[in-house]
Amino acid sequence: MNESNAMTTHPDLEHYYDTHTDRAAADAHLAGCTECRAWLEDIHARLRQLACNEFVELVTEYLDDVIEAELRSRVDDHLRLCEGCRIYLDEMRATIDTIGRIGHVPEPSEAVRAGLIAAFRAWQSAAPGRRLTND
Repeated sequence: MNESNAMTTHPDLEHYYDTHTDRAAADAHLAGCTECRAWLEDIHARLRQLACNEFVELVTEYLDDVIEAELRSRVDDHLRLCEGCRIYLDEMRATIDTIGRIGHVPEPSEAVRAGLIAAFRAWQSAAPGRRLTND
């Protein structure tokens, strides 16, 4: 089979777990295609090389581009296969962008600070069992 034929007859298993994928059609194809079953098993093995919770722990270093090349390669591969982590990465980028636009927020004035402390103390005394211990 030539490469262009493979592209039209085989499902895109790199996106097998994405929400837009027609999993029923892909599974029907997988039932009769040993080549694609082997490809999906390879994808599972690649996903096991970097779990989603490991990616979450690495996202800051990944965005700051301070991880070693081999690990970056594993993260990039995971992101190709994992829609959830791609979404998480996009959310982190959006958060960083938003925080960057906020800029420096000055310390509250002494009057505002005193008012907040008084409000917290009033809230604490009105609610039995709540204790703020940092006086």
